[in-house]
Amino acid sequence: EDDLFGRQSFARSIVKIISSFSLDEIFVIGLYAKWGMGKTSTINLIQNDLNNIDALEGVYINAWTLGGNTERILMDMLEKISHRITGATPQSKRRWLGEWLKKLSRAELPFGIEADFDLIGKGRNETKLSSGKIASTVGYVGRILASGNAIKYARGKVEKAIKEKGIKIVVFIDDIDRLSENQIADVFRLINNIANYEGVTFVLTFDKQYVSAALGDQLPHGQSGDDYLEKIVQVPLHLPTIHRTVLDD
Repeated sequence: EDDLFGRQSFARSIVKIISSFSLDEIFVIGLYAKWGMGKTSTINLIQNDLNNIDALEGVYINAWTLGGNTERILMDMLEKISHRITGATPQSKRRWLGEWLKKLSRAELPFGIEADFDLIGKGRNETKLSSGKIASTVGYVGRILASGNAIKYARGKVEKAIKEKGIKIVVFIDDIDRLSENQIADVFRLINNIANYEGVTFVLTFDKQYVSAALGDQLPHGQSGDDYLEKIVQVPLHLPTIHRTVLDD
């Protein structure tokens, strides 16, 4: 809040860039800096400014806190967007993985998804999603969360709500560079699949050199992490270094 590192003008420039996007323009912004150089505090400054603009809403996702799990990242994002658009109180934090799921007889998804799914491939829709509740054998829960149909349906609900409200959503995904190489690759595959949500701008913060190297190790021989990042990130921004005098102060 006190902007001790002198990043306020940089943060406001990013807000100005995002404000200039129309609802149907889709961009992924990369905010690059080394570990410990103040990426998260800069995000906080950006979000503070977003709070003063009626047509913009910020959503913060910490990839590391969510264990780098793409299902949890996606569902956390959808739920927070829903909260921002509707103003409804978010449900208590859910643990999507592990033994906890086995103890549930049902689970909840955002947006009151209502659809039938053939999850066992036998030509009949044995699983019903209705009013946000999954009524089925608990063993199907993980597969439902990963279901392309469920994700597609949720996306449609997101885009419809954004258009109706005329609000642009800014999704910040932080701490990507704290993940393992496999998790980093998984997160970028997810972003590649969801970065075309209308009305949503993504801001990804990470150490570009580290993430590029991690991606390069996961790609087929001859493909570079830098080239992969360039296909996903349309607006690369490097966080200005902190002046030595500021650090001394």
